[in-house]
Amino acid sequence: MIGRNAPRTGGSWARTSVIIAAAVTAALAGCAKTPPVLDPPPTAVPAPSSAEPSPSGSASATPSESSSPSTTPSSSPSSTPSDKPAVKATGSLALYSEASKKLAGTCATKSGVPTLTVADRANDFFGTIDATMVLSARRTTVSKLTIALGEDSESIVRTISYNAAQPTKGTSLELTGKGATFTAKGKLSNTENGRPAGTIPVTLTITCASTNW
Repeated sequence: MIGRNAPRTGGSWARTSVIIAAAVTAALAGCAKTPPVLDPPPTAVPAPSSAEPSPSGSASATPSESSSPSTTPSSSPSSTPSDKPAVKATGSLALYSEASKKLAGTCATKSGVPTLTVADRANDFFGTIDATMVLSARRTTVSKLTIALGEDSESIVRTISYNAAQPTKGTSLELTGKGATFTAKGKLSNTENGRPAGTIPVTLTITCASTNW
């Protein structure tokens, strides 16, 4: 029988060797320095770009005005028939009695208005006589008639007139025509030295050299 102090067998040594080896390994492992675990490096933040982002797309250019200005048709004034040349005229005037047989002047269309103008600048009684008769467009009526009588022997200056648009009370005038001759007869308003003096009977006859005026 083997005593307790007898030398260990090979199996026991082997087990002992394993235990010793494990202990050595553990000791060595404990002595080894474990490298410190570093925190992950901070994520690099990209630096902001100095250049501002260009706006998407170019700004729409302001439309420039057309180089050639639009031409607005100029309104041409309504054309009126050109007045024909005036023709010569002669005439006579009677008031209460014959006043002149030596009236002379023209028959003309002025701005489309038939106008007869005659005068006697060497009258025996009134000194001067100036008469202007304006007819309607068709020459069938008198629109206006004005007769200026110069100073007579009593130093009276008279103006005899008629206005169809605003006839004075008591006045009237009729026009008769035959060819190139026009006769206005009626009662016209009379002023003496600028003061109203009632009415006066008038017969004025004017003959134009032709009807083409």
